[in-house]
Amino acid sequence: MDDNGNVILDLDLFAQTTELFERKKSSFAAEVLQGLAHSVISKAVSLTASTPVGDKYIAPAERLELFCTHLLNDDPDAALALIQKERRDGLSARDIYFGYISGSAQRLGRMWEEDEASFSQVTSASGYLYALMRALRPVSRDATPGAPGRKHALFCTVPGENHSLGVSMAADLFRRQGWDIDLKLGLSHNELLDQIAVGKPEIVGLSFSNPERLSDLTQLCVSIRLSLPHTLIVVAGPGVVDPDQLQQVTDVDMVFTDVDEAEQQLARLMHMRGRD
Repeated sequence: MDDNGNVILDLDLFAQTTELFERKKSSFAAEVLQGLAHSVISKAVSLTASTPVGDKYIAPAERLELFCTHLLNDDPDAALALIQKERRDGLSARDIYFGYISGSAQRLGRMWEEDEASFSQVTSASGYLYALMRALRPVSRDATPGAPGRKHALFCTVPGENHSLGVSMAADLFRRQGWDIDLKLGLSHNELLDQIAVGKPEIVGLSFSNPERLSDLTQLCVSIRLSLPHTLIVVAGPGVVDPDQLQQVTDVDMVFTDVDEAEQQLARLMHMRGRD
């Protein structure tokens, strides 16, 4: 907890995300896992990229090395215990981001490039870093731009998808129900991330109809989580993939096959969040 009693480290989410990343290792080819690991490490390194040197915390070398050793040795409990001790000793969440998450990502990246750590080790370590970044939530949530009561979502096709009729029809239905919908079709991974970063939607709805694009969907979900941790990710598809199986691999909040059901459930969820 912080000084005001706000919980910032979600242990359940850490465990769930760790397990989710482990399942990815048995579901995807090495090049896909390499892309996921690179995304996590790059994002973690970038946390301090625009911060003046004097404004960021630098973890003690021996503590940072121990943290990295725990990550590389597949010992997330020890890594998490180290972070929890630092928190109890007064280190802020911001300092953990700078000192340990970004610091370890830089170290792991160098070890990967210089073959001081194996691909398997770095992949596992990046999964634990991803879980920590998901679990170490900001104390307060940034308000979503827009007027009170605004229900904002971005609907898009997964990169590489050619079928857009379903998501276009879903966008029309949601708009008739009073939603503010941005519809983006045929964009690449990076183009979508740029749109999401600018619009900061409360919900990202992804149209998924081709099982061969599962790795693209997974990579996009990881990137969205790293950029906007509070955004809900929902996937809609024509039943081409079992919803439970999809959620066991991708980091999504909901999977729908019925648009009307999706609108009703998301409207209830937004009401519970106090946004309606």
